[in-house]
Amino acid sequence: MDDNPPSDRQNDEDARHNDPRPRSPHDQTQREANVAVPALLSVLLMTLLSVRLMSLPLNRILELRYCLSYYQVHDPAKIPAHGEIPESDCKLEDIQRKLGWMMGALDTAMQACDLVIATPMGYLADKIGRRLVLALNCTSTAVLLIWIIFVGGVQSIPTAAILAGPFLSLFGGGNNVFKSVSVALMSDLAGTETQRTTYISYFLSTDYIALLAGPMLAGVLMPHGLLLPLWTGVVLIGLGLPLLSLVPKHNSRLNRSSPPSTSLNDCIDDREQRPLLHEDRIAAETATTKPQLQQPNAHRTINFFAEYTSLIKASQNFRLVLLAKFLSSFASSSSNILALYITLRTGWSFAEVGYIYTLKGTINILLAAVIVPTCARYFTGKVSSDQGSNFVFNLISTKLALLASIIGAILVGLAATKPTIITALCIYALGSVLPIFMYAIARSPELGVLDESNEGSGFTVLVVVQAIGALLGAPTMAAVWVRAIEMGGRGLGLPYFVSAAAYAGALVVMLFVTGDGRPDARRLD
Repeated sequence: MDDNPPSDRQNDEDARHNDPRPRSPHDQTQREANVAVPALLSVLLMTLLSVRLMSLPLNRILELRYCLSYYQVHDPAKIPAHGEIPESDCKLEDIQRKLGWMMGALDTAMQACDLVIATPMGYLADKIGRRLVLALNCTSTAVLLIWIIFVGGVQSIPTAAILAGPFLSLFGGGNNVFKSVSVALMSDLAGTETQRTTYISYFLSTDYIALLAGPMLAGVLMPHGLLLPLWTGVVLIGLGLPLLSLVPKHNSRLNRSSPPSTSLNDCIDDREQRPLLHEDRIAAETATTKPQLQQPNAHRTINFFAEYTSLIKASQNFRLVLLAKFLSSFASSSSNILALYITLRTGWSFAEVGYIYTLKGTINILLAAVIVPTCARYFTGKVSSDQGSNFVFNLISTKLALLASIIGAILVGLAATKPTIITALCIYALGSVLPIFMYAIARSPELGVLDESNEGSGFTVLVVVQAIGALLGAPTMAAVWVRAIEMGGRGLGLPYFVSAAAYAGALVVMLFVTGDGRPDARRLD
């Protein structure tokens, strides 16, 4: 029972509001976060949606350019006086071969630029503030969209000029820096570890929304204008940039751990790994000890590489995980030509492929956000309560995800009709949760490598290995795709057979990973 009458409670509240004493730093951080977090999430959604709107129109723009060049030489009568050449008339071998090489070159250039610029942009974010780096990143994305519009709309510009697009990310940091800095800003705005976990979950939910809505929105807009999705992306970024003024200018929590400026944070791009076994460690997955800013950059770089090398040498299990991560990342590069494959195999338009992407994304999200956490809780809570049950669950799940990827890739390569390719893609999507388990295995005590002092560095090594796999996979899959076009028929699925072989290699490697490297056991000896 409350002994204080209502009038006394009201007087106490008035006194607190009128208290001239300064509020605590925690209160100030919370007030900033109440405004900054919704603004930041809005910016993230608009930018991520803009990126998702880019892929399908880009494929069609390049195809149309090559198609127009082909018919200008071979059959000018096919070129309409008004409007575009129908997609069905652009599925010729010569056109698709050029398109495959160009998309491979674009993907390779994008991966290379992201990898090169990640570390310097991370340092810059620590020096001048993350908000400014995020603004530069959003601006460079808008400029990239405008460049694609320019190349697509001005026929006198050589088609190869599109290759200048990825290098625009050097001015803003690219997709990897965008996600790293976004997570860092979320961490800065959090007053507690619980808030930190919540804010990063908000970020992942925002990425999920963009994953679902982007391809579908592109599919809706493209029939009304090929460049309309790209203009929509430019407008979205333009609306989002002013909202960054509501985000604190300077890094407010440099005294705390923050996401590594040298990390690419592709694990977030893999949409996947957070809601797993220990939600309270989300922040730890994207955090390392603050870089010593008083050291020269050269010394810090040497120290970073020395630490990474020592981690790789520390355990055979960790090296096996890195090799499996490389092979799986290499194999997943086949997704770069998925839209080209579907349109050529089924006759669907790029706009229709957008709906297939949304279906595949829905399966990815259900697995990552619902099915995997539920199975993990059941396994670790009811099936086994042993301390090593998390490791066992992750190891078994990794092998199952790789097996699903192998079967799915083979089925995609064999699919010859619309129903079969939809079924194959749904099975293939079951392997999308693979990064969840591989990152969880790498940080397990049973592996005997990572602990709280070096978890961030080990995380960075994993992400860099993944980036290298993607960098090598992009041109390789492009070359295999061009060969597949030349073969035709069943040979059209060749990239997915290569992908299945790489996944099979990763599965064989994971069969040799054991949990016998527990550091606590070694110390007891």
